[in-house]
Amino acid sequence: MKGAPAWILEIDTSVSVAVGKHEIVHIVDHTDLVPIAQAPEHCKFVTIWENKLIPVFNIAHWLISDKPQKKQPEYHNIIAIMVFKADNGDMAYGGIHLKSPPSLENISNTQQCELPDNSEKWKSISLSCFKSSDDQSIPILNTHSLFHSRP
Repeated sequence: MKGAPAWILEIDTSVSVAVGKHEIVHIVDHTDLVPIAQAPEHCKFVTIWENKLIPVFNIAHWLISDKPQKKQPEYHNIIAIMVFKADNGDMAYGGIHLKSPPSLENISNTQQCELPDNSEKWKSISLSCFKSSDDQSIPILNTHSLFHSRP
């Protein structure tokens, strides 16, 4: 099947998201995270990559509720370092917690579907959605919204 290449990112056992082929700049494994005091639980960590301070967003944790009780571990096996264009035109970076290494797949317009109905939050961070070969709805992330302008 022809289509556009996209990285499929498993962020939880039952949740995957997709990003464009060139939106991932690096995969970091076995990294320590530095907690940020008083930050929301889903984005309370940063890591250092290429001498840059990278905020790390846990989408799965953010989706579970507005005030999650479960604390995140300060260690994660896999972080995807994403690149996006900031409002001022500069390139900016952010990290996403992953459950497993990403896989590259081609997706096409014929696979388009509605966003998952398990959370209204998908609307604020997704560009679109597609059905995978195993019939899972996979949101396509808007990385700018996720890291920069997400409410």
